[in-house]
Amino acid sequence: MTAIVGILNKHAVAIAADSAITMSDPLGRKVLNRANKIFMLSKYHPVGIMIYNSAAFVGVPWDVIIKLYRKQLGDKSFPKLFDYQKDFVDYVIGKSFFTDANTHLTYLGSFVSDVIINQIGGEAGRLCGGIRDDNKLEVIEKMKYLMDDFISKCTELEQCESLKGYTIEDFKKYSESVFNNLLDRLEQLSPDASFREKTEKLVFDLLNTKNTVIPFTGIVFTGYGDEEIYPSLMTINVSLVVEGRLRYYEDESKIVNIADDNNSAVMPFAQTDVMNTVLTGVDPHLEDIFATNLKKTILKYGEIIANLLEPTNKVMADSIRDLDISPLISEFTNSNQEIKKKEYIIPLVRAIASLEKEDLIDVAESLISLTSLKRRMTFAEESVGGPVDVAVISKGDGFIWIKRKHYFDPSLNNHFFTNYFK
Repeated sequence: MTAIVGILNKHAVAIAADSAITMSDPLGRKVLNRANKIFMLSKYHPVGIMIYNSAAFVGVPWDVIIKLYRKQLGDKSFPKLFDYQKDFVDYVIGKSFFTDANTHLTYLGSFVSDVIINQIGGEAGRLCGGIRDDNKLEVIEKMKYLMDDFISKCTELEQCESLKGYTIEDFKKYSESVFNNLLDRLEQLSPDASFREKTEKLVFDLLNTKNTVIPFTGIVFTGYGDEEIYPSLMTINVSLVVEGRLRYYEDESKIVNIADDNNSAVMPFAQTDVMNTVLTGVDPHLEDIFATNLKKTILKYGEIIANLLEPTNKVMADSIRDLDISPLISEFTNSNQEIKKKEYIIPLVRAIASLEKEDLIDVAESLISLTSLKRRMTFAEESVGGPVDVAVISKGDGFIWIKRKHYFDPSLNNHFFTNYFK
């Protein structure tokens, strides 16, 4: 798990990240606190890159990929930040990073197994009171129902452009061995032909739509192109390789372009609860609880009134019980949103617009440190922690490290810094 943040105004963009990484194994979970999540994308130009969620791509660590890209990029530059993003994606697609088609199928198979067996199968088993010899058919039918629900939700999602033109027939041929293996593992449940058809349809739809069900790496690009005087930030989500096609998409909700009509922005990623609390004035989870409790209170109050009326006017009592209170809850939520925007978000954004580089740096580091502190003060897993890496990128000065952990003693390795730009 991770917490990273980008804070932008017309002066610069400050970025910060924790060092925690969570490793999972059948035997348990372990948190390590030495991961690197911020990198210079170019040694010569004002562009940086951050990663969150998965630390590797089909088994290859992202820090290896980023540094190989940086080496081949050299002193080359591009007019826009988007051009750096596009060139990086083209590089990832072209290299394949020493993996072959079998490796890609292995990772696809792991995802299929997780979503069909662990998620859908686990939920079906729970709903059926466990999996027994006498309810195998019931479990299979429940899994089909859950898959149909998943498929219907996919129709509401945007298409993943990187797989545009790729058909389900192509996918069935490519993934035949994956689904053969899946059915072998589910043999005791005796799945029928329609079951396989639904699994193929579900997985294909998940691959073809923008969603976070598929494990992904969020890659954040930030800084300046040659023709840009103000910083920008954009994000792509990268996951699997399907028959030589890289599955990725731009996350439109995580794009910032600083301009005359947009002077500043704060963009948190991954574990954002604490940062959003600071930005909006209220914990998002607590806000959801307030809305739920309000609904319960209104319903309880309505029931009290209905009970009082029932002896004299049963029709009126029943009408009160049947009242749709969803508009009231929506009004309550919308009103809270307006208050948050007016009292917290807008004043904060205006203040950030006027900050100098030093202050941007302090704010970025503080938001990550607060998130780490919150995790330490609870019994939850400390999934945010370790040293905080901080950098600032400006048009004139380029990428500047403010705080950076090294796995080596810099004083003993002068050759590293001497050779860095060779």
